[in-house]
Amino acid sequence: MVFSLWDRVRADKDGLGLKPSHHILNVVLEAGIRKKDSDRLVEVLEKYVELKKEPPKFLLQKISHTKDLPDRLFVLMKENFPNQGQFLKKVRDFSLPTFREKNGSVVLPSDKNHKRIRVKKQRKATMPAKTRKELS
Repeated sequence: MVFSLWDRVRADKDGLGLKPSHHILNVVLEAGIRKKDSDRLVEVLEKYVELKKEPPKFLLQKISHTKDLPDRLFVLMKENFPNQGQFLKKVRDFSLPTFREKNGSVVLPSDKNHKRIRVKKQRKATMPAKTRKELS
């Protein structure tokens, strides 16, 4: 319902003449955070920047402390609202990739002492002197 109202305000197809106020932006921003809809968050934050207003600090803190922010949202927050959480750091922190976690279904070969068996490298066999003489 909040998003349908926001769409009507943004599009203004009905000719209602509704302009986004600070309260409407707060409600839509909070609903976007709850739904984890990054596109709506970016739209609302751009509207805040356009109106030269700042969202409430508790909403900015919620956004700044979420993990794995989309790049578009991170850049917008870093440029316009840089005084919160992870935006204070010079370098962005990323979480470790999940595909590197040990998979429980894959069993590595091990010996009786439960140490991983390492494949030994094959030695290069030298050619006997007799064979070398025959070839040359």
